[in-house]
Amino acid sequence: MPFDRRLIFCINWPLLALAALLFGVGVLNLYSASGFRMGDEVSMQPFYSKQFIWGLAGLGCMLAMVLFDYKHLAEVAWPLMVVTLVLLLLVLVAGKTVSGARRWLPIGGYSFQPSELAKIATLLLAAKILSKRSERIGWMDLAGILAVTLPVVGLIVVEPDLGTGLNVLLLVCGLILFRGLASPVFKTLLLAVPILAPCGWFFLKPYQKGRILTLFNPERDPLAPATTSSNRRLPSAPARCGARASWRARKANCGTCRKSTRILQSPCLPRSGVLSAPSCC
Repeated sequence: MPFDRRLIFCINWPLLALAALLFGVGVLNLYSASGFRMGDEVSMQPFYSKQFIWGLAGLGCMLAMVLFDYKHLAEVAWPLMVVTLVLLLLVLVAGKTVSGARRWLPIGGYSFQPSELAKIATLLLAAKILSKRSERIGWMDLAGILAVTLPVVGLIVVEPDLGTGLNVLLLVCGLILFRGLASPVFKTLLLAVPILAPCGWFFLKPYQKGRILTLFNPERDPLAPATTSSNRRLPSAPARCGARASWRARKANCGTCRKSTRILQSPCLPRSGVLSAPSCC
């Protein structure tokens, strides 16, 4: 395939230079924090090298996406969705359970999370469906998008992974709003969604309800510190002024007492021979 020289002029070189500079600073920061001393020797941990390798991999992916015509993504939208659904079903059967959630699929010596692939597959397929028509989204188009989105969201929520499922749903909703809804569809959803959304509370698990309640009432969190900014009460303005005046008076008294205090012959010196602070301090 011949190289298109126009790509050189279409690249935002200042933005690419800033990204490379930020990446270099990150690698140097990890390099400076990777060394530790063991006796007379200094050992280095491979954090910076992994960051450097992943950065080069990201650069390769970026170049591949630049040389790739994004219009061909429509051809792989349906196959990618089928693969995603199969992987999500495999997670429920042979997935790796971590902290009570089965979200990871072990492949060789690595673990793969198919819900991350579901974000890309769902967006590609929804974009392909929406690109077939130029007018605003009607009921039929909305039903088609929901028919391919809700099964993916349901399989992710069953893992359980409510956060990622809601992220996929919100991504598709953003795509729908960007495309535009027909006036009757928009008005109907504007009335129906606020009414039906609270019904989802009855389908949540206890720990999910607890997280939502903790969001509005942080004091319910059992892992929160005993004293937080939400339950700490500050004194009123008159109380602060009175405390400040009392502190200044005690400071003046302490200064007078310190002037009259001697290390050897002092009324504050106890019989044990240890100098104690005056009572005003």
